[in-house]
Amino acid sequence: MTCEDLSNEKQPKKRRLIPEGWRKQKIVSVEGKESNNKNPMFVFGLYDEEFNYVTDYYAINVPGKRWNLKTIMDACDGQNKDGEYDLSELSIKSVTLNKEVECFFEHEENEWVNREGETINTEQHNINGVRKESNSQVKESEFKNPDGVNDPEEIAWTE
Repeated sequence: MTCEDLSNEKQPKKRRLIPEGWRKQKIVSVEGKESNNKNPMFVFGLYDEEFNYVTDYYAINVPGKRWNLKTIMDACDGQNKDGEYDLSELSIKSVTLNKEVECFFEHEENEWVNREGETINTEQHNINGVRKESNSQVKESEFKNPDGVNDPEEIAWTE
């Protein structure tokens, strides 16, 4: 009989489609890794409480490709008093872990080939922005037209 240690086995991640728009997320994990192109990066686990789902957010740590890293650090007040960032893994974890941020979700098409060689088309979400959590409630009046016309019936159409 062969004995195997299965303690590190994890349940496969079931994909969920998070609705589009700005959504509050909690940073529940931060891990330094190497990308497929051998670039250093950080993978942030962003937890959506409503859907009980963690989305991975990839932030490359190479000059000129650090936009995702900068936005998440800014959302967590990660700059020092001189406006610089400590990009060590320990510092990034201490600045970001367990912080709440807002992420902008968008949907995009995803085409892939399964094991049977069939092409599968699905929709997936993608995070296209991170900002500091907004505590203010948006007032209905903020959505009103500044010119005063809020209903098409009020427009004086000319022929």
